[in-house]
Amino acid sequence: MKDLGELHHFSGMEVQRTGDGLFLSQCQYMIDILNRAGMADCKPVSTPVDCNPKLSADGVPVQDATDFQSLVGALHYPWHFHSAEHRLCCSANLSVHA
Repeated sequence: MKDLGELHHFSGMEVQRTGDGLFLSQCQYMIDILNRAGMADCKPVSTPVDCNPKLSADGVPVQDATDFQSLVGALHYPWHFHSAEHRLCCSANLSVHA
């Protein structure tokens, strides 16, 4: 067994030791996703898509949806993990910021 020193990152989260315990943040993970999607310089909005799209049957289908599927999968992780973090932090009195 080897001591790797103080914990800085774990499972996509940044970990900082504070006087009250540990501060967990997924900010860098989300910035990386925005960069992958080419949206790092976009302005934030409450709903980033048209709520009432008008779709037609004669649109061109996407040939390769791999990038889109990868981004959707990447977005599942922070929301799933946030609820687990919340439960962990409530029981351990830690601070969580998504």
